[in-house]
Amino acid sequence: MDLNNDNFPLYEAMKDYLENEYINYHTPGHCQGKFAAEELKKVLNENTLRADLTELPGLDNLYCPGSSIEKSERLAAKVFDADRTKYLVNGASSGIIASMLYAVEEKEEILIPRNAHRSVYNGLILTGALPKYIPLKSQADGFVLNVDPTALEDSLKIGQEKTLMLTNPTYYGVCLRGIKKLKKNADKNLLMIIDEAHGAHLNFCKDLIDGASKNEADIWIQSIHKNLGSLTQSGLLHWREDKIDSSKLKLMLQLNQTTSPSYVLMLSLEFARHNIETNSHLWDDLIDRVQKFRKLIAEELDSYQLLELDPESDYVLDLTKLTLFTDKLGVTGYKVAEILRKEFNILVELSSYNHILLFMTPAHDHEAFSHLFYALKEIAKKYKYNGKNLNKVVDNPGIPEYEISPAVAVKSRYKFLELDKSVGKISGGFITSYPPGIPLLVPGEKIEGKTIEYIKDIISLEGSTLEGVYKNEAQNNNIIKIIEAS
Repeated sequence: MDLNNDNFPLYEAMKDYLENEYINYHTPGHCQGKFAAEELKKVLNENTLRADLTELPGLDNLYCPGSSIEKSERLAAKVFDADRTKYLVNGASSGIIASMLYAVEEKEEILIPRNAHRSVYNGLILTGALPKYIPLKSQADGFVLNVDPTALEDSLKIGQEKTLMLTNPTYYGVCLRGIKKLKKNADKNLLMIIDEAHGAHLNFCKDLIDGASKNEADIWIQSIHKNLGSLTQSGLLHWREDKIDSSKLKLMLQLNQTTSPSYVLMLSLEFARHNIETNSHLWDDLIDRVQKFRKLIAEELDSYQLLELDPESDYVLDLTKLTLFTDKLGVTGYKVAEILRKEFNILVELSSYNHILLFMTPAHDHEAFSHLFYALKEIAKKYKYNGKNLNKVVDNPGIPEYEISPAVAVKSRYKFLELDKSVGKISGGFITSYPPGIPLLVPGEKIEGKTIEYIKDIISLEGSTLEGVYKNEAQNNNIIKIIEAS
């Protein structure tokens, strides 16, 4: 790859800086590795430490760019079909929070799905806005797909809320059809934000559904590190200038991003942009491998069930996300993930009580798929004939009513109470299965008995974790945070 051209303005600026071999009387204090711990030097190579720079003459400024960063972001905007793009160095979460700070005010309602990422709820806390949940649609087995399009359309017809926040695709790769049509039929003043953290690749794969930029999104956020090859914590915030006040949105981003942006992260975004621009065929090749792999599982490994969607339904599956249900094995997804890790050196993205989730990228070649198939087959041999079906946990309890806003709840005095005694109280914290970060309880919500039963079922499963449920060692019970006055 020829790096000496206009495709890499940030790289060129950094290269020019490095070639000067300056004596550093500025941050970061490791001075391009000269004062870094020896242990760190052993882990990171010399070039990485030398490239860990700050906003210096010739290197531009992330929040007031006028040269290399501005050029680099404009190239990204062009490739990702946006009017404007900003680099994110605090993850896609910072872009989501910035978009909410821009769009909604205190006590104002915003339409969101309950399966929104934790950062959306953080946005509610920081803005003081109130959630109006879009009902979700599930399969017959209870597996949540995405928002119910009919319910969403009905909500948009009422038109009381001026902002819609969608998660598309979901963590499991379930994409909603007809977003563009829904937007066109909505009030012209509706602001649509799409959390596309898991879908930055969609527009570059001919066999996948269109992404946010082609679905009339006004603002959309992508987590480039998740599947397009940039470094962890890097992402992109995109928007349309005809609907968005650019200066205001950029200010909201400054409020929740670091003032010391990592040039290594930004450089990785520049390279990732060029990579997808010039090598999108690698994603088409991947989809071909995944389709063959799915067919192989369906034909030869009947102990697993693939997440499959009706082609006539309101949803389309992003095939780079592979969900395998383990009910027929008679063991939990937690157990299958543990075996894959300990016996086959395979790590999955997520394990749950009855399924595992694997993320696929062009890094997964034929050899990787062959090893995964071998491992799944060996596990199936071990458990196939045990005659047990996996016991199902109680049905998902749904969405509790909120008594006070999340913003007020997190600032309230709280105490810890054991699970059974907390029914009827107000939640003082999040209870979240993470990943993917979808909450069972949000601060300010009334705690119902069915929610507690579901929590108890989940934590009883070997290998499960729920953030926000704590073990009281002294009394040997589980406790959660509740609002003291409730």
